[in-house]
Amino acid sequence: MQSRSGISVLAATFYRRSGGHDSQQPCLSACIAGSTMSTASVIDCLQGSCLCGAVTYQISSRPKAVTHCHCTMCQKQHGAAFATYASVPKPDFRYLSGEDRLTSFRSSNRVTRKFCSVCGANIEWHGSTDYPDWVSFTLATLDMPFTSYKAKHVHLASKVCWLDQTTS
Repeated sequence: MQSRSGISVLAATFYRRSGGHDSQQPCLSACIAGSTMSTASVIDCLQGSCLCGAVTYQISSRPKAVTHCHCTMCQKQHGAAFATYASVPKPDFRYLSGEDRLTSFRSSNRVTRKFCSVCGANIEWHGSTDYPDWVSFTLATLDMPFTSYKAKHVHLASKVCWLDQTTS
């Protein structure tokens, strides 16, 4: 554990590193509000947004299960060879603005995907029967730096033929 003054210095450094935009301040304030806090707690508080900025969200725990999904649903939804997601417990994912601008699409009998109705950016999906208390969000919508030390490729049977996985 670090002292509050140590956390303040760390938060200021993280704030500058993340671009120092005013939009990051509420997240840092919420993370620093506790009387004692580990370094990981400040770094794990992240914010993201859609392409047009209408939808913003906050993650209050370290994202887990970073996955590059090659299924055809993700390919179609993203218009790309694969989609990259990370997951957090549902209570740790919170919309800061634009929740009324989200459109939901039930892509299967159990999965609901959400995207911005203004710009079309994919934000999240939920409904996994294996992990019903978790939400997966599109990692590329984060506005702050995040480093994953482990990521896996899934549904490789439907990988597009024009993508060489060794260079992805």
